[in-house]
Amino acid sequence: SKADSSLRILIVGADCEADQPWVELLSFLNVDLELVMVGPHLYDAEWKEDLVKWNRSVYFTCFQGCLQDIQAPPGPFDVALAFNSGMIFYPTWMRALPPVLAYKCPFAVTAWGTAEALQVQQLLRDAGYGAPELYHNPF
Repeated sequence: SKADSSLRILIVGADCEADQPWVELLSFLNVDLELVMVGPHLYDAEWKEDLVKWNRSVYFTCFQGCLQDIQAPPGPFDVALAFNSGMIFYPTWMRALPPVLAYKCPFAVTAWGTAEALQVQQLLRDAGYGAPELYHNPF
């Protein structure tokens, strides 16, 4: 961890997430943000963005590849995320789910619609995630 007071997030199946303005979240947090992103379309890279006004930073580490095929990034993580992963459409996701589960942190997955969300819920259940809850995005 870069700092004792950081929120450490694993983003699995990352792509365009590496280019998002994460630094904008810092004014809403009282800690630094540490993002570890893994995805087949990323490049191996590390960088830092600062929000000087708030004396906070976002630390980025990107790994190219699927989580199950790379040397897994060291935990622990506060949360793992998969944004619009399409995991029901890509067979590689089934092998990525056990490593995420092994981090023993909350795992949030987004989907475009209810039908996909229900299928993702079943996929997670089959992978040992207990009974994943579904929530509709209010936006």
